[in-house]
Amino acid sequence: MSSDGSKGQKNKAISYSYIIGIVFLIVTVVLLVKNMIATQKDNLTAISAAPTPIQAENAVSSSASSPSPSPSPSPTPSPTPIPSTKPAASGINPSRVSSQPKQKNTSAAPLSDTEFKPLTKLQDDIFKGNLILVNNKYPYKFIGNINRVCLFESKTNSYKVSDYNIFTGEITVTPLNSMLDDFYSEMGTDDAFIISGYRSYETQQYLFDREIADKGEAEAVHWVARPGTSEHHTGLAIDFGILYDNGTYYEYDGTGDFAWINENCYKYGFIVRYQNNKKNITGIYYEPWHFRYVGIPHATKITELGLCLEEYIDYIRSYSYKKPLLIQTDDGSVYETYYCAGITAYVPINYSYEISGNNIDGFIVTVKIA
Repeated sequence: MSSDGSKGQKNKAISYSYIIGIVFLIVTVVLLVKNMIATQKDNLTAISAAPTPIQAENAVSSSASSPSPSPSPSPTPSPTPIPSTKPAASGINPSRVSSQPKQKNTSAAPLSDTEFKPLTKLQDDIFKGNLILVNNKYPYKFIGNINRVCLFESKTNSYKVSDYNIFTGEITVTPLNSMLDDFYSEMGTDDAFIISGYRSYETQQYLFDREIADKGEAEAVHWVARPGTSEHHTGLAIDFGILYDNGTYYEYDGTGDFAWINENCYKYGFIVRYQNNKKNITGIYYEPWHFRYVGIPHATKITELGLCLEEYIDYIRSYSYKKPLLIQTDDGSVYETYYCAGITAYVPINYSYEISGNNIDGFIVTVKIA
Protein backbone atom coordinates (compact mmCIF):
# COMPACT_ATOMS: atom_id res chain seq x y z
CA MET A 1 0.00 0.00 0.00
CA SER A 2 1.28 3.38 -0.91
CA SER A 3 1.77 6.07 1.70
CA ASP A 4 -0.73 8.31 -0.14
CA GLY A 5 -3.46 5.73 0.17
CA SER A 6 -2.71 5.18 3.82
CA LYS A 7 -2.75 8.90 4.40
CA GLY A 8 -6.10 9.29 2.64
CA GLN A 9 -7.67 6.56 4.73
CA LYS A 10 -6.34 8.26 7.85
CA ASN A 11 -7.84 11.62 6.84
CA LYS A 12 -11.19 10.00 6.10
CA ALA A 13 -11.24 8.43 9.59
CA ILE A 14 -10.49 11.80 11.15
CA SER A 15 -13.38 13.39 9.21
CA TYR A 16 -15.81 10.72 10.39
CA SER A 17 -14.69 11.20 13.98
CA TYR A 18 -15.06 14.94 13.66
CA ILE A 19 -18.57 14.63 12.28
CA ILE A 20 -19.60 12.17 14.98
CA GLY A 21 -18.23 14.52 17.66
CA ILE A 22 -20.14 17.46 16.29
CA VAL A 23 -23.36 15.44 16.14
CA PHE A 24 -22.87 14.25 19.72
CA LEU A 25 -22.25 17.81 20.82
CA ILE A 26 -25.39 19.05 19.09
CA VAL A 27 -27.51 16.28 20.63
CA THR A 28 -26.06 17.04 24.06
CA VAL A 29 -26.83 20.75 23.70
CA VAL A 30 -30.38 20.04 22.52
CA LEU A 31 -31.04 17.72 25.45
CA LEU A 32 -29.56 20.24 27.86
CA VAL A 33 -31.70 23.08 26.52
CA LYS A 34 -34.81 20.91 26.58
CA ASN A 35 -34.12 19.95 30.20
CA MET A 36 -33.59 23.60 31.16
CA ILE A 37 -36.88 24.63 29.53
CA ALA A 38 -38.78 21.88 31.37
CA THR A 39 -37.19 22.87 34.67
CA GLN A 40 -38.08 26.54 34.19
CA LYS A 41 -41.69 25.66 33.32
CA ASP A 42 -42.02 23.57 36.49
CA ASN A 43 -40.63 26.43 38.56
CA LEU A 44 -43.08 28.93 37.06
CA THR A 45 -45.99 26.60 37.80
CA ALA A 46 -44.88 26.18 41.41
CA ILE A 47 -44.40 29.93 41.84
CA SER A 48 -47.89 30.75 40.52
CA ALA A 49 -49.50 28.21 42.84
CA ALA A 50 -47.65 29.30 45.96
CA PRO A 51 -49.11 32.20 48.05
CA THR A 52 -47.33 35.51 48.07
CA PRO A 53 -45.72 36.56 51.35
CA ILE A 54 -48.68 38.92 52.04
CA GLN A 55 -51.20 36.18 51.28
CA ALA A 56 -49.35 33.75 53.50
CA GLU A 57 -49.15 36.32 56.29
CA ASN A 58 -52.86 37.12 56.03
CA ALA A 59 -53.74 33.45 56.03
CA VAL A 60 -51.71 32.84 59.18
CA SER A 61 -53.13 35.94 60.87
CA SER A 62 -56.71 34.98 59.99
CA SER A 63 -56.19 31.45 61.23
CA ALA A 64 -54.69 32.66 64.48
CA SER A 65 -57.22 35.39 65.29
CA SER A 66 -60.51 34.05 63.95
CA PRO A 67 -62.00 30.78 65.14
CA SER A 68 -64.01 28.70 62.78
CA PRO A 69 -67.32 30.52 62.26
CA SER A 70 -70.30 29.05 64.06
CA PRO A 71 -73.49 28.61 62.09
CA SER A 72 -75.55 31.82 62.21
CA PRO A 73 -78.72 31.39 64.25
CA SER A 74 -81.94 31.63 62.36
CA PRO A 75 -83.63 35.01 62.84
CA THR A 76 -86.32 34.96 65.49
CA PRO A 77 -89.65 35.07 63.70
CA SER A 78 -92.19 37.68 64.66
CA PRO A 79 -94.66 36.15 67.08
CA THR A 80 -97.78 34.88 65.41
CA PRO A 81 -100.91 36.25 67.08
CA ILE A 82 -102.82 33.51 68.89
CA PRO A 83 -106.24 33.05 67.31
CA SER A 84 -108.89 34.57 69.51
CA THR A 85 -111.42 32.28 71.14
CA LYS A 86 -113.95 35.10 71.15
CA PRO A 87 -116.94 34.89 68.82
CA ALA A 88 -116.15 36.19 65.37
CA ALA A 89 -117.21 39.77 64.85
CA SER A 90 -119.84 40.13 62.17
CA GLY A 91 -118.60 42.03 59.16
CA ILE A 92 -115.11 42.39 60.63
CA ASN A 93 -112.23 42.72 58.23
CA PRO A 94 -109.31 40.64 59.59
CA SER A 95 -106.80 42.78 57.73
CA ARG A 96 -107.92 45.81 59.72
CA VAL A 97 -107.64 44.10 63.10
CA SER A 98 -104.32 43.93 64.89
CA SER A 99 -103.92 42.24 68.27
CA GLN A 100 -100.27 43.25 68.47
CA PRO A 101 -98.35 46.28 67.21
CA LYS A 102 -96.19 45.80 64.15
CA GLN A 103 -92.54 45.45 65.04
CA LYS A 104 -90.39 47.61 62.79
CA ASN A 105 -86.75 48.47 62.48
CA THR A 106 -85.71 52.09 62.35
CA SER A 107 -82.63 54.01 61.35
CA ALA A 108 -83.57 57.13 63.30
CA ALA A 109 -80.72 58.89 65.08
CA PRO A 110 -80.46 57.86 68.74
CA LEU A 111 -80.74 60.41 71.52
CA SER A 112 -77.15 59.66 72.46
CA ASP A 113 -76.20 61.95 69.59
CA THR A 114 -77.89 65.01 71.09
CA GLU A 115 -77.32 67.27 74.09
CA PHE A 116 -79.35 67.18 77.28
CA LYS A 117 -80.03 69.65 80.01
CA PRO A 118 -81.25 69.06 83.57
CA LEU A 119 -84.79 70.20 84.31
CA THR A 120 -85.75 70.47 87.95
CA LYS A 121 -89.40 69.69 88.63
CA LEU A 122 -91.55 70.09 91.74
CA GLN A 123 -91.98 67.14 94.05
CA ASP A 124 -95.72 67.22 93.41
CA ASP A 125 -95.13 66.82 89.69
CA ILE A 126 -94.13 63.20 90.31
CA PHE A 127 -97.81 62.52 91.00
CA LYS A 128 -99.11 64.01 87.74
CA GLY A 129 -99.14 62.93 84.10
CA ASN A 130 -100.43 60.33 81.67
CA LEU A 131 -98.19 57.56 83.02
CA ILE A 132 -98.89 57.74 86.74
CA LEU A 133 -99.45 54.33 88.30
CA VAL A 134 -102.49 54.31 90.57
CA ASN A 135 -103.35 51.20 92.59
CA ASN A 136 -103.65 49.99 96.19
CA LYS A 137 -99.92 50.46 96.74
CA TYR A 138 -99.67 53.89 95.10
CA PRO A 139 -102.86 55.90 95.76
CA TYR A 140 -103.81 58.97 93.80
CA LYS A 141 -102.64 62.21 95.45
CA PHE A 142 -105.45 64.57 94.33
CA ILE A 143 -102.91 67.30 93.65
CA GLY A 144 -104.06 70.19 91.48
CA ASN A 145 -107.05 70.31 89.17
CA ILE A 146 -107.72 67.97 86.26
CA ASN A 147 -108.78 69.56 83.00
CA ARG A 148 -112.12 67.75 82.76
CA VAL A 149 -114.71 68.09 80.04
CA CYS A 150 -118.28 66.88 79.71
CA LEU A 151 -118.03 63.93 77.35
CA PHE A 152 -121.68 64.15 76.32
CA GLU A 153 -120.98 67.60 74.89
CA SER A 154 -117.65 66.62 73.34
CA LYS A 155 -118.41 63.29 71.70
CA THR A 156 -119.08 62.56 68.05
CA ASN A 157 -122.14 60.72 66.70
CA SER A 158 -120.24 57.43 66.49
CA TYR A 159 -121.05 56.31 70.03
CA LYS A 160 -123.30 56.93 73.03
CA VAL A 161 -122.70 58.45 76.46
CA SER A 162 -124.95 57.66 79.41
CA ASP A 163 -125.62 61.26 80.52
CA TYR A 164 -124.25 64.73 81.11
CA ASN A 165 -122.55 63.63 84.32
CA ILE A 166 -119.82 61.73 82.49
CA PHE A 167 -116.63 63.78 82.59
CA THR A 168 -113.18 62.79 81.42
CA GLY A 169 -109.74 64.29 81.18
CA GLU A 170 -109.55 66.66 78.24
CA ILE A 171 -106.51 64.85 76.86
CA THR A 172 -108.56 61.66 76.32
CA VAL A 173 -111.38 63.18 74.26
CA THR A 174 -109.72 63.48 70.84
CA PRO A 175 -108.22 59.96 70.84
CA LEU A 176 -111.46 58.48 72.17
CA ASN A 177 -113.48 60.18 69.44
CA SER A 178 -110.99 59.05 66.78
CA MET A 179 -111.08 55.45 68.01
CA LEU A 180 -114.85 55.22 68.10
CA ASP A 181 -115.24 57.07 64.79
CA ASP A 182 -112.99 54.43 63.21
CA PHE A 183 -114.90 51.68 64.99
CA TYR A 184 -118.14 53.01 63.56
CA SER A 185 -116.64 53.23 60.07
CA GLU A 186 -115.38 49.66 60.34
CA MET A 187 -118.37 47.99 62.00
CA GLY A 188 -121.25 50.30 61.17
CA THR A 189 -122.55 50.40 64.74
CA ASP A 190 -122.79 53.23 67.25
CA ASP A 191 -123.69 50.97 70.17
CA ALA A 192 -120.47 51.56 72.13
CA PHE A 193 -121.70 53.20 75.32
CA ILE A 194 -119.54 55.19 77.77
CA ILE A 195 -120.81 54.63 81.29
CA SER A 196 -118.03 56.05 83.47
CA GLY A 197 -115.12 58.45 83.33
CA TYR A 198 -113.74 60.72 86.02
CA ARG A 199 -114.82 59.89 89.60
CA SER A 200 -114.42 61.88 92.76
CA TYR A 201 -113.36 60.27 96.02
CA GLU A 202 -116.97 60.43 97.22
CA THR A 203 -118.34 58.72 94.11
CA GLN A 204 -115.76 55.95 94.42
CA GLN A 205 -116.65 55.49 98.08
CA TYR A 206 -120.30 55.08 97.17
CA LEU A 207 -119.52 52.47 94.49
CA PHE A 208 -117.15 50.60 96.78
CA ASP A 209 -119.67 50.45 99.62
CA ARG A 210 -122.36 49.24 97.24
CA GLU A 211 -120.06 46.48 95.95
CA ILE A 212 -119.26 45.38 99.51
CA ALA A 213 -122.94 45.21 100.33
CA ASP A 214 -123.51 43.07 97.26
CA LYS A 215 -120.50 40.73 97.34
CA GLY A 216 -118.68 41.21 100.64
CA GLU A 217 -115.41 43.11 101.04
CA ALA A 218 -113.10 40.18 100.24
CA GLU A 219 -114.64 39.89 96.77
CA ALA A 220 -115.51 43.56 96.27
CA VAL A 221 -111.86 44.71 96.33
CA HIS A 222 -111.18 42.68 93.17
CA TRP A 223 -113.90 44.50 91.23
CA VAL A 224 -114.03 48.03 92.60
CA ALA A 225 -110.95 49.91 93.76
CA ARG A 226 -110.93 51.40 97.22
CA PRO A 227 -111.57 55.15 97.21
CA GLY A 228 -108.31 56.99 96.62
CA THR A 229 -106.80 54.05 94.68
CA SER A 230 -108.98 54.17 91.56
CA GLU A 231 -107.68 55.16 88.15
CA HIS A 232 -110.96 56.97 87.59
CA HIS A 233 -109.69 59.73 89.90
CA THR A 234 -107.11 60.62 87.24
CA GLY A 235 -109.58 61.40 84.44
CA LEU A 236 -107.59 58.96 82.27
CA ALA A 237 -109.84 55.90 82.68
CA ILE A 238 -113.06 55.18 80.79
CA ASP A 239 -115.54 52.33 81.21
CA PHE A 240 -117.58 50.96 78.31
CA GLY A 241 -120.96 49.33 78.06
CA ILE A 242 -123.19 48.39 75.13
CA LEU A 243 -126.47 50.17 74.46
CA TYR A 244 -128.50 49.14 71.42
CA ASP A 245 -130.86 51.52 69.68
CA ASN A 246 -133.87 49.64 71.07
CA GLY A 247 -132.72 50.53 74.60
CA THR A 248 -131.28 47.14 75.50
CA TYR A 249 -128.15 47.37 77.64
CA TYR A 250 -125.42 44.73 77.88
CA GLU A 251 -122.22 44.55 79.88
CA TYR A 252 -119.22 45.17 77.67
CA ASP A 253 -117.01 42.11 77.25
CA GLY A 254 -114.86 43.07 74.25
CA THR A 255 -116.14 40.31 71.99
CA GLY A 256 -118.00 40.18 68.69
CA ASP A 257 -117.89 43.47 66.82
CA PHE A 258 -116.45 45.15 69.90
CA ALA A 259 -113.31 43.02 69.78
CA TRP A 260 -112.10 45.60 67.26
CA ILE A 261 -111.91 48.20 70.04
CA ASN A 262 -109.91 46.05 72.44
CA GLU A 263 -107.53 44.89 69.73
CA ASN A 264 -106.90 48.31 68.22
CA CYS A 265 -107.14 50.66 71.21
CA TYR A 266 -103.33 50.92 71.52
CA LYS A 267 -103.23 52.78 68.20
CA TYR A 268 -105.14 55.60 69.89
CA GLY A 269 -103.20 55.61 73.16
CA PHE A 270 -105.42 53.32 75.27
CA ILE A 271 -104.74 49.99 76.95
CA VAL A 272 -107.10 47.42 78.46
CA ARG A 273 -105.86 48.10 81.97
CA TYR A 274 -106.91 44.93 83.78
CA GLN A 275 -106.08 41.82 81.80
CA ASN A 276 -107.11 38.38 82.99
CA ASN A 277 -103.55 37.05 83.06
CA LYS A 278 -102.31 39.99 85.16
CA LYS A 279 -104.83 39.93 88.03
CA ASN A 280 -102.22 38.62 90.47
CA ILE A 281 -100.20 41.77 89.78
CA THR A 282 -102.94 44.38 89.46
CA GLY A 283 -105.17 42.95 92.19
CA ILE A 284 -108.19 43.54 89.94
CA TYR A 285 -110.08 40.87 88.05
CA TYR A 286 -110.42 40.97 84.27
CA GLU A 287 -112.22 44.12 83.13
CA PRO A 288 -112.41 44.21 79.33
CA TRP A 289 -114.53 47.36 79.60
CA HIS A 290 -111.91 49.44 81.47
CA PHE A 291 -109.63 51.48 79.22
CA ARG A 292 -106.74 53.61 80.45
CA TYR A 293 -105.11 56.36 78.43
CA VAL A 294 -101.28 56.37 78.46
CA GLY A 295 -100.51 57.87 75.05
CA ILE A 296 -99.84 56.16 71.72
CA PRO A 297 -96.13 55.33 72.09
CA HIS A 298 -96.54 53.74 75.53
CA ALA A 299 -99.77 51.96 74.67
CA THR A 300 -97.95 50.51 71.66
CA LYS A 301 -95.01 49.28 73.72
CA ILE A 302 -97.17 47.91 76.54
CA THR A 303 -99.20 45.92 74.02
CA GLU A 304 -96.11 44.76 72.14
CA LEU A 305 -94.47 43.50 75.34
CA GLY A 306 -97.68 42.06 76.82
CA LEU A 307 -97.23 43.92 80.11
CA CYS A 308 -99.62 45.51 82.55
CA LEU A 309 -98.94 49.08 83.69
CA GLU A 310 -97.29 47.94 86.94
CA GLU A 311 -94.80 45.84 84.97
CA TYR A 312 -94.21 48.55 82.39
CA ILE A 313 -93.37 51.24 84.95
CA ASP A 314 -90.74 48.89 86.41
CA TYR A 315 -89.51 47.96 82.92
CA ILE A 316 -88.77 51.59 82.00
CA ARG A 317 -86.58 51.99 85.09
CA SER A 318 -83.78 50.17 83.30
CA TYR A 319 -83.61 52.88 80.60
CA SER A 320 -81.90 56.24 81.00
CA TYR A 321 -81.38 59.27 78.76
CA LYS A 322 -77.99 57.74 77.92
CA LYS A 323 -79.64 54.44 77.00
CA PRO A 324 -83.30 55.08 76.08
CA LEU A 325 -86.02 52.64 75.09
CA LEU A 326 -86.91 52.79 71.39
CA ILE A 327 -90.57 52.76 70.37
CA GLN A 328 -91.98 52.78 66.84
CA THR A 329 -95.71 53.14 66.39
CA ASP A 330 -97.85 51.72 63.62
CA ASP A 331 -97.87 55.02 61.73
CA GLY A 332 -94.07 54.99 61.52
CA SER A 333 -93.41 57.59 64.24
CA VAL A 334 -90.32 56.91 66.32
CA TYR A 335 -89.94 57.71 70.02
CA GLU A 336 -87.38 57.16 72.72
CA THR A 337 -88.32 57.09 76.37
CA TYR A 338 -86.46 56.78 79.64
CA TYR A 339 -86.73 57.11 83.41
CA CYS A 340 -85.27 59.84 85.62
CA ALA A 341 -85.16 59.31 89.38
CA GLY A 342 -86.01 62.12 91.76
CA ILE A 343 -87.10 65.60 90.75
CA THR A 344 -84.42 66.24 88.12
CA ALA A 345 -85.29 65.14 84.60
CA TYR A 346 -82.81 65.24 81.74
CA VAL A 347 -84.41 66.53 78.57
CA PRO A 348 -83.03 66.89 75.01
CA ILE A 349 -82.26 70.36 73.76
CA ASN A 350 -83.21 69.88 70.10
CA TYR A 351 -86.23 67.54 70.29
CA SER A 352 -89.80 67.93 71.50
CA TYR A 353 -90.64 65.86 74.56
CA GLU A 354 -93.29 65.10 77.18
CA ILE A 355 -92.75 64.45 80.88
CA SER A 356 -94.97 62.42 83.18
CA GLY A 357 -94.50 61.50 86.79
CA ASN A 358 -94.86 57.83 87.67
CA ASN A 359 -96.67 58.51 90.98
CA ILE A 360 -93.82 56.80 92.83
CA ASP A 361 -90.35 58.29 92.70
CA GLY A 362 -89.51 59.99 89.44
CA PHE A 363 -90.34 60.91 85.87
CA ILE A 364 -90.70 59.28 82.48
CA VAL A 365 -89.55 61.39 79.53
CA THR A 366 -90.89 60.62 76.07
CA VAL A 367 -89.11 62.12 73.06
CA LYS A 368 -90.30 62.04 69.47
CA ILE A 369 -87.27 61.67 67.22
CA ALA A 370 -88.90 60.91 63.85
